[in-house]
Amino acid sequence: MSDRLIRSLPALASLTVGVASFALSYVALRDVAVDLHAVPAHLGWLVPVVIDGGVIGGSAVLWSHARSGARTPWLAVLIVVVLVSMSVVVNTAHAGPALLAKVIAALPPLVLLGTLELVAAEHRRASRTRPDGSLVPLAEQD
Repeated sequence: MSDRLIRSLPALASLTVGVASFALSYVALRDVAVDLHAVPAHLGWLVPVVIDGGVIGGSAVLWSHARSGARTPWLAVLIVVVLVSMSVVVNTAHAGPALLAKVIAALPPLVLLGTLELVAAEHRRASRTRPDGSLVPLAEQD
């Protein structure tokens, strides 16, 4: 395997799992919002975009602050925690009555967050590593 492929594999795998997690969560969030008449059926597709998209947006803000060394913004943390929790609750409510069904249904939003954080951690590590694998001293980092 080439070095380029090896370096790209974590991001590619995380993107694939993240997209699949979003798709699975999408169905549950849309169905529950429409079934409960929280939104009209023709707007049901927007609920997962807002909830899981908000997780992605909040995570991006956290990455940006972490990369720059800035203080962690409490509002971004709050948004990510609240939206992931909401997604887990709705995904679980959408599942069948079996405990295992509920556990499986809770996984997509948690895995989405996990893959986002894995990619962020890899980018942070890569930004602190020279091509030869040695660490860049903090004084030389952005």
